[in-house]
Amino acid sequence: MRHGSAELRWLIGLCRYDLGGTAPSLDGPVDADAVAALAEAHRVPVIAQRSWQALAARALAPPPPAALVARAERGRRRSFLAAAHLVRLARALEGEGVPFVALKGPALSMQLHGDATVRVVRDLDVIVPRPRLAAAMSAAASAGWTVPQGWQALMRITARHDVELQPTLTGQPLLELHESLGPRFVQFRLDPFAAAAQGRVTVAGAAIPTLTGPMLATYVAWHGARGLWYRLAWLLDAARLLPRGRDEACLLVETARECGAEVAVRAASRLAGLLFAREESPWPPAAPRVARRVEQVSAWGLERLSIGIDSPRARTRPGRYRWLWREIAQQDAVARAAMAALGEVARPMPDDVRRLGLGLPLPVHHLARPYFVATRLLHDLAGRCR
Repeated sequence: MRHGSAELRWLIGLCRYDLGGTAPSLDGPVDADAVAALAEAHRVPVIAQRSWQALAARALAPPPPAALVARAERGRRRSFLAAAHLVRLARALEGEGVPFVALKGPALSMQLHGDATVRVVRDLDVIVPRPRLAAAMSAAASAGWTVPQGWQALMRITARHDVELQPTLTGQPLLELHESLGPRFVQFRLDPFAAAAQGRVTVAGAAIPTLTGPMLATYVAWHGARGLWYRLAWLLDAARLLPRGRDEACLLVETARECGAEVAVRAASRLAGLLFAREESPWPPAAPRVARRVEQVSAWGLERLSIGIDSPRARTRPGRYRWLWREIAQQDAVARAAMAALGEVARPMPDDVRRLGLGLPLPVHHLARPYFVATRLLHDLAGRCR
């Protein structure tokens, strides 16, 4: 890959080496501190540090910079504490009789690496049944998180599918309690509770319900595709779960097709091949329409990765809207997703709802929506004219 800076190419090489690929070579000077910062932004400081250390042991690279070592150690500590708090939350939910499934986080790290501290965890994502969301809030509060005031009214007005709970204890990460896997425009058909009925992974001595097998691979690929893989960690996760045998590949494609994520799974394999020089999984032939979309989504993924995580080209309007459309367009059921997204446009935004007041009737928030949209657009235009 020739996209991006020399530092990004070196970081990709370190990730490729961790996957068992060829050793990267420095094709010029790199800023070691910039590599360390990139590794942290892409949530791979531990992987980058251990790959760099392995290369140094073979005299193929200088020792890893102190900045990267420090960030990797900090990431391990953060993830270690996150695992302990996940167990604390799991026990609280079980005490309330609330079914739950842990998504990503320490559980996924254990599944991929056998170590809960390799994947850097900044927040915990847990999904619970919609009727038990209030009970889950109570359990989370007993485990140390702060339940936001008016969360029920906010979800009703904005149609949000999750609630963010702020931590109060030392080392406790942000908690996102989900009632579904995504907003309404996400056309992803997966029942996490049925899929995780027999799936548990041991984290810090506790058995945590989680996805496994083809369902896990499908979910990880779909989650990365939603953000067009702008974090290397997401693509690394998918690469480790991609099948090597034909029978496993056929089963994964069938599972992904049933969930509405065939394009995401095939594009993850395509991107992993391009970036990490991995042999693509032996997929069954794709329909011509699917094959064209896989190439398009893969190209978007390369572009999104190359422009950087916090680039204004992706984080400010109109770039944000363009990338949002691409996130919608990568889905299998793109027409249904686009129609659902149009319906979401009319929904008030959480910050606007708080400004007006949670106690106001829903029609008031809808009537105020054009004002807030126009205000933001005028603010953008004023900023560009300066």
